[in-house]
Amino acid sequence: METHKMSAGSKFILGLRAIVLLTSQVKIMKTSLKILFALLAASSLAGCNTMNTNDVASACELGIDSLKQRLHASSHKVHQTNLSRANSLLIAARVQQQFAEYPGCLEKVKRGQDYLTGRQTAIISRLSI
Repeated sequence: METHKMSAGSKFILGLRAIVLLTSQVKIMKTSLKILFALLAASSLAGCNTMNTNDVASACELGIDSLKQRLHASSHKVHQTNLSRANSLLIAARVQQQFAEYPGCLEKVKRGQDYLTGRQTAIISRLSI
């Protein structure tokens, strides 16, 4: 049997090749893991966002219905300017709803309700800068 002896330099070079090969495989694995975690995070956030959007959408629809009923019920009790502003905000909330801009819809519904309850008046809001 003949044994093949390797020099120390050859062993060193083979060791370096093995390290380079392992390092490149680890880099590929790290990149794959990063992509996997990013996809998992995105899919979990997308699921949460859908549920949240559905809740906000239904809140927007309920707010619009409530504001519409309050507008009709309080047409004789509230100043005409406040009624006009609340009605304009109701129309704007419906537009926001059609474009799925639910936070804007909810904000306009709240402002419209504030005009009807007297928490915000058109005359005071024009005077305050």
